[in-house]
Amino acid sequence: MLGQLHHGRQILTHLFSNSQDAIAQVHIKGFMYKWIMEDLEKYILRGEETFAVLQHLVHHGKKLFLITNSPFSFVDKGMSYMVGKDWRDLFDVVIVQADKPHFFNDCIKGVRHALTLEPLTQKLLHLERGPEEVHGNDPGMK
Repeated sequence: MLGQLHHGRQILTHLFSNSQDAIAQVHIKGFMYKWIMEDLEKYILRGEETFAVLQHLVHHGKKLFLITNSPFSFVDKGMSYMVGKDWRDLFDVVIVQADKPHFFNDCIKGVRHALTLEPLTQKLLHLERGPEEVHGNDPGMK
């Protein structure tokens, strides 16, 4: 019986390790982004409904934000494909490379401009509509 438990634990450890390696290869190293951007039609469903829903929400005064762990280049290409090149006009705030879930409770990464990666010159105390996409987090942000 103890031998079976030990063997089962080894299998689970091996499975966890393999899964973690796969995630690192595909997601963290960027392979997934590269594959999807090379063939958007294969991986991303494009329909007028997405744009229509977002536009409807904006028209009715809703504040929209996009927060993702993905890099800006990937988000921009995918959103441009799905809803058009002016997709950023639909969102009040866009946060990329957020490092969720740590984004919400850690203050390790400083807030940076997503395109230049330069630190923002002003302390980010709250999020408001603007042209800058950001990544990272700030302990004072509300």
